[in-house]
Amino acid sequence: MKNYLVFFSVLLSFGVFAAESYPELMDQAEKLMNRRYEKGTRAYKIKSAELDEILESKETREEKIARLKKFIAEFQPAQTVQTSGAAVSKEQIWQYLKDIRQCEKEAENGDSVAQLALGLHYMNLENPKRDPAVALEWAQRAAQSGIPSATMLVGLIYLEGGNGVVRKPAEGLQLVKSAASQGCVEAMSVLGNLYSRGRLVPMDKSAALMWYRKAAENGDAASMYLTGRAYDEGSGTGKDEIQALHWYRKAAENNWRPAFMTLGQMYYQGRGTAVNYPEAFRWFERASKENTEAFAMLGEMYMTAKGVPRDDAKAMECFKKCMKNKPLNQNAAFHLASLYYKNGDFSNAEDCFKKAVGTVPMSNFFLGEMAFKQKKHDEAMKYFQALEKAVPDHPGAAYYIGMIYDTPDYKGHDSKKAMKYFRIAADGGLKDAALRLGKVYADRSASLTGEERAEALKLLLPSAKDGNAEVMLKVGELYLASGKGSEGLKWIRLAAKDGNVRAMYRLSLLYSEGKSVPRNYDVAVRWLLKGVDKQDMDSIVRLGQLYYEGKGVVRDAERAFRLFSKAAELGNNHVSAYLGKMYYEGDGVKQDYAKANEYLTRAMLSSIWYPGVDVSAIRGKMYYYGRGVKQDYAEAVKYLGSGGNDSESLFLLGEMYHEGLGVKADQKKALEYLNQSADLGYVPAMAMLGTMYFEGKGTPKDYEMAVRWLKPAADRGDLPSSKLLANIYVSGKSLVRDDAAALRYFRTLASKGDVKAMYECGMMYLEGKGTSKDMEQALKYFRQASEKGDVEASFKCGELEKDKAQAAKYYKIAADRGNVKAAKIYLGLNEQGIVRNQAETPEKYLKLLAEKGDGDAMLALGRLSKEPKEALGWYEKSAAKGNTAAKAYLALLYADGKEVRKDSRKALELAKSAAEKKDLAAMTLLGRMYYEGDGVEKSAAEAMKYLLEPAEQGEPYAVEKVGRMLYDARDYAKAEKYLESAVKKSKDPADMYRLGMIAYRGSGVKQDFSKAYDWFVQAAEKKNAAAMHQIGRMHYRGDGITQDYARAMTWYKAAAADGNAAAMYDVGNMYYNGNGVSPDYAEALRWFRMSADKGNIVAMQFLSIMYKEGIGVPKDNVESVRWRKAAEKARRN
Repeated sequence: MKNYLVFFSVLLSFGVFAAESYPELMDQAEKLMNRRYEKGTRAYKIKSAELDEILESKETREEKIARLKKFIAEFQPAQTVQTSGAAVSKEQIWQYLKDIRQCEKEAENGDSVAQLALGLHYMNLENPKRDPAVALEWAQRAAQSGIPSATMLVGLIYLEGGNGVVRKPAEGLQLVKSAASQGCVEAMSVLGNLYSRGRLVPMDKSAALMWYRKAAENGDAASMYLTGRAYDEGSGTGKDEIQALHWYRKAAENNWRPAFMTLGQMYYQGRGTAVNYPEAFRWFERASKENTEAFAMLGEMYMTAKGVPRDDAKAMECFKKCMKNKPLNQNAAFHLASLYYKNGDFSNAEDCFKKAVGTVPMSNFFLGEMAFKQKKHDEAMKYFQALEKAVPDHPGAAYYIGMIYDTPDYKGHDSKKAMKYFRIAADGGLKDAALRLGKVYADRSASLTGEERAEALKLLLPSAKDGNAEVMLKVGELYLASGKGSEGLKWIRLAAKDGNVRAMYRLSLLYSEGKSVPRNYDVAVRWLLKGVDKQDMDSIVRLGQLYYEGKGVVRDAERAFRLFSKAAELGNNHVSAYLGKMYYEGDGVKQDYAKANEYLTRAMLSSIWYPGVDVSAIRGKMYYYGRGVKQDYAEAVKYLGSGGNDSESLFLLGEMYHEGLGVKADQKKALEYLNQSADLGYVPAMAMLGTMYFEGKGTPKDYEMAVRWLKPAADRGDLPSSKLLANIYVSGKSLVRDDAAALRYFRTLASKGDVKAMYECGMMYLEGKGTSKDMEQALKYFRQASEKGDVEASFKCGELEKDKAQAAKYYKIAADRGNVKAAKIYLGLNEQGIVRNQAETPEKYLKLLAEKGDGDAMLALGRLSKEPKEALGWYEKSAAKGNTAAKAYLALLYADGKEVRKDSRKALELAKSAAEKKDLAAMTLLGRMYYEGDGVEKSAAEAMKYLLEPAEQGEPYAVEKVGRMLYDARDYAKAEKYLESAVKKSKDPADMYRLGMIAYRGSGVKQDFSKAYDWFVQAAEKKNAAAMHQIGRMHYRGDGITQDYARAMTWYKAAAADGNAAAMYDVGNMYYNGNGVSPDYAEALRWFRMSADKGNIVAMQFLSIMYKEGIGVPKDNVESVRWRKAAEKARRN
């Protein structure tokens, strides 16, 4: 039987005690649960899981609220229902409701308690047969027997109205009042609640107080509390804190727990009584057993020694217990943070201050101070500005804001703003503010007005005269900026002699730059050495620069390197630029590209680069050449593009823009960079420009421009430029043909081992260009080129040799080197008997072509080969050359893994390449791989992309899978076309089922139950369980056929026999509801369990309900919970 929630549930159905919103209900539910069960117990875990399920369900807000109300009702204290002369407990009424039929019999026989029970039953929120009209009838009969609670129930039903009951507000209210007048305490409390909230009756706070007080005077603890709150708030009466305290105390003494906290606050604040910390502490302590907010007050009392001795440890323990509250008590969070901060636990302090920052502005100060100490200036500024906004002109916030603005590496560094805030801080009484103000003035001395400098000197001179070296330096700077060089020098020298390293460094700059004193490098170096002895970073770096540049001293790269290394060891990342360059060039240290990369990487992170060191240019070259780093053209472009006017960098940029290396090719930019580099005298740039103009790559062909750039490059010894220049001269492409000059360049190149130049020399002597014809000289150069591997030279030797045997020798060399023409001549000589070798087969020529990279020849060789392994090798070579047919064939081999080891990655790569050329076999294979997840992640979109075209061409696999994917995508009109085509060949029952569902749903196509039934029958004949189930459903519902439960049961059972979980559930449902069979809960339970075991969530839910209510099986809460949790888990998954 269902768990009937009697009296209190009915009240909830009227919204009498209901919370107003979903969050309030959730909060009330959690508090009631925590009050009833101890955390960690089995009962607590079960109810907690039930509450979590409500919270996380996908139900509407209204559905969740309804479930929460039922949940809350289970936790209400036992109610008593007043009858004539006796009080009956809620549990007694439940006994009646355990057997509704018996209860109805007893009610018909005049049992007034049974009549009241039925009235409550038919108003019960959980009752699916809830019927206010029937409830009214039974409540009226019970009321006739003089039961005040029944009279109240009748009144509430009239107040509510609806659902077959005519609303009678006046009569309803009178009946509730009548029940109250008969001593029904519940009615009194209900009336107070109705008038207080204005629910079902007009709001009347005075009437509410009157009824609450009557209920309270009759012993109702909740009403005592509400009466106290009315006096406390002045609701329905004048505000009276003494009366409020009186009623709060009575509620608390009657163990009404919400009163504990409120009573504690009254004593703590001295409302309605004198402040009484011990009494407040006592009530807060009682409240803390169920209300964690009470710990905030307990913690504050321990922390401030109010009512108890000060105890920071106990205070911290209390505050910690508040941190999980929702909403969070931010005052507790602040106090906890303060204790953490005091104990040096800054991590936890920061976390808690952040939680308190919304309510307690001073949290910003501590957060800002911690951030400032960690040099997180942006974060610190955010906190101090927030504090300043909350507490204008706060001295501490102003001082720190000034400090941040005065920090040089702060991105918003602003001395004027720093001064403004230091002045606010000083006005607020901070002693250091005036001195800081003077220092800020001094730091921007060059931009100060005379009046401002005078003010700064006035602020600083007293401290300088007292011997503060740092301030002496500031005073000296102010005098220098005022044009009083000797006075400024005097103060800076005093500071330096006092040991101030900044003053020493400043003196060295003045002497090395000749400012305010005659330039004197010896004195400058002497002061720098003093600074170096004191480990002053700037002095170390400056001295290193002088030795590196040779300024005022003899250049000493090794000494400079040692100084820069020392600076780096002391944490100066800026000198990494010097160290990186020196390692890269091997200047002052052994060349080491890895070390160069290490230091240059640090240098890139530095905000300062020293002059004379182009870090970006060096980094760009390293990425270009792969020196110390992996070669990366994109990175090279990035760094070289931000480099300076370095000729090699400009050349490399030009080359990369020309070739499209690491960047999109851009010939205009390429010419721009190459011209800049060539104008700086860089030979490779001249050579490249000449080549570009010669070949017309990146610019129109212009042989005059080519000669302009190639000649200076060739004259500087660039051999490729010499070769191109020779070609221009010999071809007459320049304004003046100059064969003699061309021959001169070619002979120079030939003497350097240039094979092509040897060949060109041979041709010029052969043709008499730039010299007289000379066959011996020609043959000499051809022979040299042939020995170096030149095929054409070998062929020319064959042509020029007078001895046919010698000629055959050179033709063979040329043929062996891939010259097809030479091979033909050689085979001809072989046939003439000039040579005595057996003639080669045609395969020889194919191999020549294949070796020269002809993909079609490779494919032909594969087809000719009788050895599978050899054939595979030729197919792979052909595919590597871009042959589409070879790629498609190889992809299939690797995908199937029959003749070769399966390799899905290779198959995918080859198939995609072939598919780009619209190879249908490759497209089908790709579609199959994506559809089946073979070697790739399943993707219907990718599968569809590749299978659609083969499907249009009638490829069976593609047709079927396209149809299925369109079906899954709910594009039923298109799916039907492909599936009908596929079924004609495959006779696949799953596709027949899909076609049946398309006709059945009528989505995208005309709904046709007859057509659907035919398809389902065809699929069912092939043992498709889903189709059997659908046929059963059509008989059950009468979709296009006469409704027939018997036939539905037959088909459901046939589908269930084949393992269909939904069919098992439907069989169980028919037994449960008695559709076509006699109701049989045991049989229903058996089928639901079979379906649930196969993962059916609805079946699991039914099992949970049947075990809970004992329907067809003895009640078993453990099994009920197990199946409910199984359903929740399945739903989440």
